[in-house]
Amino acid sequence: MRDMAKGTPIPDVQAAGDSQANRGHVVDLGAELLRWRSHPVRSGGIRLVWVIVVVCGIPALLAMLYGLFFGLLGLVILGGSLGSYFLPTDFVIFERGIQSRFLRVSRSIPWTQFRSFYRDRNGVLLSPFPRPSRLENFRGLYLRFDGRREDVMALVAAHITVPGGEKAPERSDPTSPVVLP
Repeated sequence: MRDMAKGTPIPDVQAAGDSQANRGHVVDLGAELLRWRSHPVRSGGIRLVWVIVVVCGIPALLAMLYGLFFGLLGLVILGGSLGSYFLPTDFVIFERGIQSRFLRVSRSIPWTQFRSFYRDRNGVLLSPFPRPSRLENFRGLYLRFDGRREDVMALVAAHITVPGGEKAPERSDPTSPVVLP
């Protein structure tokens, strides 16, 4: 990845389930509009204490009951599933798309791929489906706000459009889904 501020093309690393025909293409997302890093473990607090207790406690219990192998296996599984909590994720919003980077794996997705979005108190899920689907957690992209709620929501609402070219509707309730027709 080179100078993203000047709109240099970024190699597109496709997520699992994407068509093989699109793999390896370079996606030009235009000029950079917003960049931030989300690292939830930095917020600390009681949530961090509970996560550490669970991540250490369950493998310790497994090791005592079933042996060291299962204790280590439990530690690997829990650590892997909570990786996005312990390790930082970088997000960049461009004129024509979004890039997320976690563990040196980069996903570049143009705005045209998203059909709806859902806000919650920690972030926004960008979905490729026009209606709620069980697959959107796997095929969509979750952007954690990390202190940039207004900036992120303004850019998401401005860029996600319905097929006719209209902007996405705004909902007054921040927990309600925003679904495009």
